[in-house]
Amino acid sequence: MRALGKPGRAFDVAIVQGHDAREYARFRCDLHRLAIDFWQDVAIDWQKDRIYLPLQDMARFGVGEAHLSGELCDARFRALLGAKVEQAREMLVSGSGLALRMPGRFGLELCLVVHGGLRILERIEKADYDVFRHRPVLGALDWFHVLRRAVAMRFLRRPPSFQTA
Repeated sequence: MRALGKPGRAFDVAIVQGHDAREYARFRCDLHRLAIDFWQDVAIDWQKDRIYLPLQDMARFGVGEAHLSGELCDARFRALLGAKVEQAREMLVSGSGLALRMPGRFGLELCLVVHGGLRILERIEKADYDVFRHRPVLGALDWFHVLRRAVAMRFLRRPPSFQTA
């Protein structure tokens, strides 16, 4: 089994040195999106013999491999995944200013990445963090909201809020 620590911390320094702002912005958004993919795919990753939930967080919340193997979504697992969802949301929102500073289509694409990630997090919350039985998938209505929010963010020049639609 493999577990990762906090996504993003080790790479920030390396990516800033010698790379332009567009590469850095894309990297940060992709990194945050990757973390969201981890939380969305806990069950799928377990079946592939992978754990991306940080072991120290699992221990802190009292979640063990038995939760994953037994697809046990109890209060401890919900608290763990809730903390990871909130952390991912904070990372996306705090980094969303990069999307507003990037020019043209690239900036709009980053706004779409931000709001796509936020929508997945909303879906995880709506499923009460039970990613074992309800893997979040975005449908047509979700993509409408993502596009609406991204365009509003881009043209109103405002970072995302925590409101859901």
